[in-house]
Amino acid sequence: MTRSNRMKVVHNYAQTKETEAATMASSSRNAFEQQKDRLSQLHDYRQEYWTKLSNTKSSHFNAASLQDYRIFISRIDQAIEQQQQVVNSAEQDHKIKQQDWMHKRTKAKAIETVVTNLEEKERKHAQKVEQKDMDEQGQKVKIRFYETEE
Repeated sequence: MTRSNRMKVVHNYAQTKETEAATMASSSRNAFEQQKDRLSQLHDYRQEYWTKLSNTKSSHFNAASLQDYRIFISRIDQAIEQQQQVVNSAEQDHKIKQQDWMHKRTKAKAIETVVTNLEEKERKHAQKVEQKDMDEQGQKVKIRFYETEE
């Protein structure tokens, strides 16, 4: 087995790891986007309730109802804070997985370059050996030709 063939095995392994890392990075990106969407929905929900509270005449609310609305909005604010932490965590996870994928991609490309260079060296070496064999055969033919003339 040639060196390039042995390195192709390593390259295939590196490509497999790169593909796995790319899948993980893609999944983490999707999770991050979903968490951002949930946060956006919470903000929209809060804004909707706040607008509803602001647009309703104060005469329609007694003190208890107003207090319930404020408590509910406060709970939405807590949910927003918690979701923001989830978003931050998902973003950090995505960054880590993205960096891992980039690292594995760089490694796979480097190994691919090594394989290409080895194949080129092997091809040149094979050409030199073939040329040498052809030169030797040519010399043998010449020597036989001269030997038969004498």
